[in-house]
Amino acid sequence: MSTATSCAGSKSRLEGMKREEQQLSQQLRRVLRLRTSSGAGGTHDWRMNGDSGVPPTADALASVLQANARLHQQNLALRRQWEDVQRFEHALRAACVRERGGNVHASCEAVDHRALIVDSERSGGVSASDGGCWVALLEGEAPFYYVPFEEHECRSLADSNTRHVCALQSEAVADCTIGVAAAAAGDAPAPAPERAGSSRAVREPVTVRFFQWRAHLALEWDDALQRRMIRYKFCKEFRLPMRTMEQVAGRMWELLHSPALFQSIYRVPVHLRILQRWREDLSVALWSTPSPDRSVRGRAATVFSRSAFTNPQGEACAVVTLTGVRLKEPPPGSVGSGSGVASGVTRAGERVEVANQGNIYTLVKRSTAEPGAIEMEYGGRIEVLSEAMAQFLMVEIGSTLVRIENLVLPMRVLGC
Repeated sequence: MSTATSCAGSKSRLEGMKREEQQLSQQLRRVLRLRTSSGAGGTHDWRMNGDSGVPPTADALASVLQANARLHQQNLALRRQWEDVQRFEHALRAACVRERGGNVHASCEAVDHRALIVDSERSGGVSASDGGCWVALLEGEAPFYYVPFEEHECRSLADSNTRHVCALQSEAVADCTIGVAAAAAGDAPAPAPERAGSSRAVREPVTVRFFQWRAHLALEWDDALQRRMIRYKFCKEFRLPMRTMEQVAGRMWELLHSPALFQSIYRVPVHLRILQRWREDLSVALWSTPSPDRSVRGRAATVFSRSAFTNPQGEACAVVTLTGVRLKEPPPGSVGSGSGVASGVTRAGERVEVANQGNIYTLVKRSTAEPGAIEMEYGGRIEVLSEAMAQFLMVEIGSTLVRIENLVLPMRVLGC
């Protein structure tokens, strides 16, 4: 009897909450209609008109919603204007080059790659012969000679990594289809085929749940590189995210280009320096890799890029990739001959070790199954310089991802 009474009471409370929610929703719509019909009326209008059903707090909320909508439209308009300016600038450069009878792409890149060396003046200036300059990752270190890349070289690497991420999405669909067919037939699914190459597992792959992330990690040995490699992938769905797919990708891009934000995702010292940058979707960076002994002797040269595509399921995807790249050696007899990044030493006197293989990606996709939901995938295959570093990174990767999640996807806070 008491159980039935309790259930009836809970049901009545739920119905009361539902009625209250409907009343508040109707009240908000009424406020919006009033503001639309009366123009930019202030919060004092509701008393003067004798309309006691429109409190100042609801009126203020309507003002905020309208202001946000206006700002959103202004941002879209500014973005379109910026894209128009970029297209006009490129067309103008191409027209100038054609008038001179030159090569459009080569000439444009020759202008860009010299102009986009970051802090080249502070680092000793740009060499007239090869466009290179002296740069140092940290203050107090002996600089190394950096020979810049052409834009098409970096775009080729970035596009290759993006195609690899697209292929992973296709493989996921194929694996799912095979698994469903095998289950329907009552058979165990066949093991995944080995990837082409000369990698072999050092330890058994690990599949776990980590703060609601579906995680898969594997430690491999690459015979060609003679190095250990960590392969990993984390997936998580966000049903009511505070940010859209495009905003998450934009925030991730901002994180990769801010030394302070980049440091905040690691619990050991990690330093970042952007060396070259083209527009807002491609750049070259040098950074110190996280190390269990807090050393900065490990360095990684990386091409950052971002793009968008549609996966085999028809879902819109935004992807930010990090692709390892081998820095160019200064040509023999040049100003910086024999002074590449690998020849340097740290402030502590340690020999610099350079990792230039591997790739990392952050993929955000808009769910077609549930409106408003997005899914985030964080994965890659990275080079590790020692056994101690491998053990450290097998744990640190997950911790880093949690910090990234807090930065790019803030928690939803419910108001009273």
